[in-house]
Amino acid sequence: MAPSKNTSKPKAPRGSSAKRAAATLRSTSGAGFEFEDLISAWQLVKALSGEQAPGIGGVVTQVQAQVSTLGWRIDDLLLTAQATTAPRRLAISAKSNLQVTAAGLPADFVTRAWEQWRDPQGPFNRAADGLALVTLGTHQAFDSAWREVKNACSGRDTVLAMSRLRSNTRQSGVFDSVQKPGGASDEETIELIRRLHVLPTDLQFAHSDNETQAIAQCRRLLASGCDDEAQALWKGFNNVAKEVRLRSGTITVPDLLSLLRGQFGLRHHPDFERDWETLFHITADHKARIETELPSGYAVPRTAEKSSLQAAVADHPVTVVFGESGSGKSALVKSVLDGAYPSWNQVWFGPEELKTALSAARRSALPLTHELALVLTATVKPQNVLVIDSAERIEAGEFVVIRRLLQAILPSDGEETEDAWRVVIVTQTQSWVEGEETILGGRKAHIVEVETLKSDAVKLALLPSPTLGWLTAHDDTIAALSNLRTLAWVIKAGAALGSNAGGLASHTAIADRLWKYWTKDRADVQSLMMRLAQREASFERSFGLTDLEPADTATFTQRPDELPLRLNERNNRIEFEHDLAADWARFQFLKQIWKDTPQWATLAGNPLWMNALRMLGQFLLRQSPRLARPGTSPSGPRRPRRTSWRAISCLTRSAWTPTLNAS
Repeated sequence: MAPSKNTSKPKAPRGSSAKRAAATLRSTSGAGFEFEDLISAWQLVKALSGEQAPGIGGVVTQVQAQVSTLGWRIDDLLLTAQATTAPRRLAISAKSNLQVTAAGLPADFVTRAWEQWRDPQGPFNRAADGLALVTLGTHQAFDSAWREVKNACSGRDTVLAMSRLRSNTRQSGVFDSVQKPGGASDEETIELIRRLHVLPTDLQFAHSDNETQAIAQCRRLLASGCDDEAQALWKGFNNVAKEVRLRSGTITVPDLLSLLRGQFGLRHHPDFERDWETLFHITADHKARIETELPSGYAVPRTAEKSSLQAAVADHPVTVVFGESGSGKSALVKSVLDGAYPSWNQVWFGPEELKTALSAARRSALPLTHELALVLTATVKPQNVLVIDSAERIEAGEFVVIRRLLQAILPSDGEETEDAWRVVIVTQTQSWVEGEETILGGRKAHIVEVETLKSDAVKLALLPSPTLGWLTAHDDTIAALSNLRTLAWVIKAGAALGSNAGGLASHTAIADRLWKYWTKDRADVQSLMMRLAQREASFERSFGLTDLEPADTATFTQRPDELPLRLNERNNRIEFEHDLAADWARFQFLKQIWKDTPQWATLAGNPLWMNALRMLGQFLLRQSPRLARPGTSPSGPRRPRRTSWRAISCLTRSAWTPTLNAS
């Protein structure tokens, strides 16, 4: 049997008000403390396994060592478990000998228990917390008597409990071993016994069943299930326990995962396993809708931008990828993460899913059981990346909770800690210029700009097309196709756009031609698109089927196959195929009201109307042969129109945003 730890610790004077002098963490290092480390390691294994804490219930979230300075008389170990209502604590005295006898519990432990129980200023909560004595070995006579005492004290009938206890000499003696050191009444002694727990173990014996069980649990924690790795993991838990006792004093489950995930391939904590399954499904759904190739199968190389983004993600906690709508930002991020970091764990969110995940009231709809920050910090992967896509569509009211999320998963600027997480924010140019400090709260970020395509890249993409290769000879059209999404739609439409190259000489001309192609010139389809685009600009990212009017439901059901509206079968909501499709539908709406300057000018404060307003400005300026400046016309003076030329000019100024394409 290992030497008792009591021989190396000074004892405090006995008495109801006596307290032990607080020992420093290092001064408690000796051979007798190996047992304490084994108990701590065992509880850490149980915590990662999702096993209920002994005596108090709930899954352990934190283990602390040597906690006398926090007001605990029983101070070797303190377990904190998260229950449904409030945290529960179990204070443990770990003794590397038998301690108990047939006569009952040791007087020293019981005295400290009464001091803890009666301290009105102490941390102990009589309604939730527990006090435990862990012993080396099992005393059969005590064990059977203690079990009966605990059973008798579990009921609410004090008279019946005492009559049963006093009728058995051995049980009565064990009860007295708790009652007499405290000079307590029967009722108070019963209350304390309900919160007292004796936990025998054989962890220091040569052939330990508990150690065998602990290693078996380690094996279940590992993705490999390998026995050799389980042995190494058990040693890792012991090393962590010793480090906690000698130095840090506290270890949480996220901290424990942080220490172990770089060395071992772990399974997800049982509490978070379903949540991670949900995140994987959300990520897979989101990424499946990001196209990295044009409809022809050609992938634009973008070698320089990929290299820049790869270096940024490797070297910086936060990277912002910005560019115009349809420039291929999300596709670039997807290609780089899948290609350069295939072993990293990816979590992708669009604005709507992120808003739901960050809401305590709505996250169960995804479903997520726990707070998103808790789930992410409980990752078992050493490298992870969170991608927040289409950030320009996040409502300003969500910025505060997003900042809290980033604070939870990322170290503070300048803090040297393990970088388990990288964050990539994908947003449009104008939104980033206006909102960078708001969403990040001053946190530093590395910037990667995704520019429009060069003319050579557009030509290489068009050349293989048997119906559109001829466009490479028309520089105006090539310049108008420098937006990757626009180029993809044109290639997909192919010959249906016609052979008039001069008619595709501008961004707005291409938008008008594709609008007719998508809607087949059906007024009901065009009306539905414009109304949904207006709703989408109010941060309504998708539209429930049951929210549509019956006529709109019929129109959507009979929509043309080419229409860039899709039904997300995972949630039965209608979505635009791409942000640019919504922008173009809003542009068509603005053309209806272009003469009513006050009506469309009020939309300039909404960033989701910016692209459509800029397109309106480009469209109106291109009408100059028919819309001469007020007061003049090719045939002489004419009356001024209501539309202000100064307003039209403002729509195209680079002070708002850079133009999407050369025109």
